[in-house]
Amino acid sequence: MSAGRAARIRQLVISVVVGAVCLWFAFRGVKDGAEGEALSLDAIVDATLRVPAWSWGVFFGLFVVQALLRVERWRLQVRGLTTRTPGRRDALTINGLAFAAVFFLPFRLGECLRPNLCARRGIMSASAGLAATALERVIDGLVATAMFGVLLLFSPFEWPAWVRAGGVSARVFFGGAVVGLVGAML
Repeated sequence: MSAGRAARIRQLVISVVVGAVCLWFAFRGVKDGAEGEALSLDAIVDATLRVPAWSWGVFFGLFVVQALLRVERWRLQVRGLTTRTPGRRDALTINGLAFAAVFFLPFRLGECLRPNLCARRGIMSASAGLAATALERVIDGLVATAMFGVLLLFSPFEWPAWVRAGGVSARVFFGGAVVGLVGAML
């Protein structure tokens, strides 16, 4: 077995172990309702399997649409940075790998993959790619907090004060990031 292949197998094993540990932390102590008892893994699997099949299809379709829209948004950002737009195939390949890395690596370490892939393919420098990634995270944060604000406005439930404070804090944080990025641009 070659050294490169052994290294890839070792990386795969490590990533599976890290993923399993993260899943254990995520589902540890999941309860049935607010005051219910902790659910077993079998109960969680059973509840997941009871979800209607059509909703899985709708979820998958919406996921694909949002991924394609994010790829197009990235292409526009690259055009703004480099005055040339990468091809759809390159954009889809780079962003698909980067999205997978963000989901599979802890602490969003996958965010570092896209700038490096861009530099390797000659699309833009790694530092410009990192700037595009930072801009994208700020835009995502603003959109998510705006949608959270709409949810709070139109929700029939009375939310605790700490939930509202968290939403306002997130809007202030991402709004400040926008102001900082615009200031850096000027």
